[in-house]
Amino acid sequence: MNTKILKGLVLVCGIAGLSSCGGNTTSEVVNSMATKTNGILKVGMELAYPPFETKDDNGDPTGVSPDLAQAFADEYDAELEIENIAWDGLIPSLQTNKVDVIISSMSINEDRAKVVNFSDSYAHSTLSLFVRTDGKIKTEADLDQAGLVGAVRLGNIGYYYMDENYTNITLTKLDNVASCVTEVMQGKADFFIYDPLTCFDNQELNEGSSVISLTKYDPQPWAAAFNQSNTELLAQFNTFLAQFIADDGFTAITDKYLSEEKAEFEAAGIEWFFDEAE
Repeated sequence: MNTKILKGLVLVCGIAGLSSCGGNTTSEVVNSMATKTNGILKVGMELAYPPFETKDDNGDPTGVSPDLAQAFADEYDAELEIENIAWDGLIPSLQTNKVDVIISSMSINEDRAKVVNFSDSYAHSTLSLFVRTDGKIKTEADLDQAGLVGAVRLGNIGYYYMDENYTNITLTKLDNVASCVTEVMQGKADFFIYDPLTCFDNQELNEGSSVISLTKYDPQPWAAAFNQSNTELLAQFNTFLAQFIADDGFTAITDKYLSEEKAEFEAAGIEWFFDEAE
């Protein structure tokens, strides 16, 4: 199957002419799609979170989410098209049927669940703090002190967690990870809150930084998101996902993209993304 990024606005499309799979006739599969033309599964993701969703040296999608999306498309003999969409545009693109599904390391939360339907979860992530070693924060308990400034990525689960649990902290809302890290390293923010993989990666790139795990935070599940009118495609994805997990699909993905990182997580006592799925 060819995987490609479509630039700019795209025609609304979905899956048609698919072969029978899992007891569904071609007609049943076609009718399950929110949009349907030419045997295409259109998947939205933001290709800015390596190694989960990113681009290779040729600019093509690569990583955990593209592999998962490809496996789903293959299950229904569909051509996969990946839409590279900025994070805050993913759900609007789903709601307007510009994409059929979002597979982009998206956490389930109450606000999102009001406007999309989530699949069964396939991963989960904890949160960590990226800080300067000479800064105000040495442990998780230091978050309780007054006058702190935190860098958060707008729309990320870390933003919601801080906003709901630490009203004494001023949050600087930024569009991307690099800007948040820079805020901390330049002393404009006392911490950046994000998933531990990203925090550890940036620790390696920035001398004088460290990572603090948040033990009070309950790991949040990741899932694929679907238009609320497309319940049949959601059901098909859940069926596919259950078999993918049973076939150790996420073990293979971990071995391909994340074997060193998994070892680091185990050494640090941090729950692995796919522990439940494996």
